[in-house]
Amino acid sequence: MFRPLMAWGTQWSFDRLRLWVETGQSPESLLRKWMLQQTVRAAFFSILTLFTLNLFGTPTPFDLYNPSSSQTGFGSTALHVALVFLSAASLLFFSERWEGWAVAITTLAGLGFDAAQWGQHAWFILAISSLGLISGLFAHRLPAAKRGRPTEQRRRIPGGGVLPELVDNESATHPTPFFQLLEHQKDALHPTIAHHFLTPGRHKWAGEMDIVERPKGLVGLVTGPFLHAGALMQAIFPNTGTNIPFELDHEAWTDRHGQLRMRWLRRFYFPSSRKDDPPVVRRFDAHMFHRPRDPYIVDDLGSTGILRVRLTPSIRADGGISIRSSHPSLRLFGGRLLIPLPGFLTPQARIEEWPLDKDDPNSNLGIDVDVRLWGVGSILHYRGWHGPLNDESE
Repeated sequence: MFRPLMAWGTQWSFDRLRLWVETGQSPESLLRKWMLQQTVRAAFFSILTLFTLNLFGTPTPFDLYNPSSSQTGFGSTALHVALVFLSAASLLFFSERWEGWAVAITTLAGLGFDAAQWGQHAWFILAISSLGLISGLFAHRLPAAKRGRPTEQRRRIPGGGVLPELVDNESATHPTPFFQLLEHQKDALHPTIAHHFLTPGRHKWAGEMDIVERPKGLVGLVTGPFLHAGALMQAIFPNTGTNIPFELDHEAWTDRHGQLRMRWLRRFYFPSSRKDDPPVVRRFDAHMFHRPRDPYIVDDLGSTGILRVRLTPSIRADGGISIRSSHPSLRLFGGRLLIPLPGFLTPQARIEEWPLDKDDPNSNLGIDVDVRLWGVGSILHYRGWHGPLNDESE
């Protein structure tokens, strides 16, 4: 009986809820959202009114929640109320008719189960159940009841990734957040480092990395699920290996509010366990911006930017750059809600980039990235080299 509801829960609700929490954008149309809200409100209001009246001893036309009712009956009714809520949501959000009818049958089965125990109150249970049934059936027949799309227009980036639509297509004219922060110290940077971090436009880099560390033993068992979850959000990954092909694609742009932003798409190509299969691609994405008065860069990690940190860059003696992360916070509902996190519960990153040949203005860059968790140690550590592949800059 619960299989349709479980299918709804696993295939729709959890994924959509995650996207809504991370981006703040409802994936459904306003009509369906409104109908669901009214259904749940009506059901809750009815049950709450009855419960309150019985709590104060007020006589009611039916003693559905009277304390003298059997505990078995109370539990069955509570179960059915939960079933009604889930059925209403399922009917409102299912697009295939047969799935909607499957949930309708589930609701009717629960109705019959309750009616068998309280025959004299079946009309009341039917009235509550019909809220979900009628709303769902009407929602399927209205042309406006279609899946909504995010309000913010987006565009696909070749090679993967999604970016907000640019105000204009001349990305080569947009300075980077690093340029805003390090403009007065740019002469101390090696030319390749300056080109990498400060030059406007879109840049592509390629090289090889050694992913050298990952927690082992009991610590590895505990942190493993979090690393795999991070791989789904394109923020971290559990794989290790040597001479792993690496690609980096970064670009600066101006959003609709005039805020200068920059996105970094890192791709690691791990060999597959089977010879004939394509490589396993792991990504480490980030979106950055800088506010003029801040001595740091704000970095939203992952494809949806659910984790926000501050990046503080400094210039090395060899003309390279050193970056430290701090002040982690959980970014929910598209950035409308920021929850500061204690440093000992979240990873801290150290990034070092330097010219392999300090005297060569076109030198490739060495890189060392170490992500550490307090009390655990390094959970991701990769190092290697990369160089310009081709640019779309001035």
